[in-house]
Amino acid sequence: VRLTCRVNGRPDPEIFWYKGGKLITQDNRHKVIVNEQGYHALLICSALPEDGGEVACIARNRSGEASFTCQLSVVAREARVPPSFTERLTSTRVKDGQSVLLKVKAEGQPVPGLAWQKDGYTLRQTSGVRILQDGAGAGSVEL
Repeated sequence: VRLTCRVNGRPDPEIFWYKGGKLITQDNRHKVIVNEQGYHALLICSALPEDGGEVACIARNRSGEASFTCQLSVVAREARVPPSFTERLTSTRVKDGQSVLLKVKAEGQPVPGLAWQKDGYTLRQTSGVRILQDGAGAGSVEL
């Protein structure tokens, strides 16, 4: 997260960043950056939900002070889990001309999409191929 402000004043003001009323000090996750154009930034590396809350910037010199606040919300990143099948295809025999219904279920984060192949070619929905997915990792193909 990068919060930036531009500050002018004579003499040049000192800048202080606060979170929840407590002074933010530089450490391995919190950096204060200043450039020649007068821009000051608070950089929070690898932001966590607990970094959220009211953030204040106070510019202070011997003539006085100015401040602003903002509300920072950090939403937890969704955990990623590779797909795995919880219900697999089973070998099936059918008579010539008879339809067959094949079902699978996969889980993962985000929910995996399913694609069907036969003999190395991707199957598409046609009059002879019916493909269904429930959006929760389960699906079937009817041939």
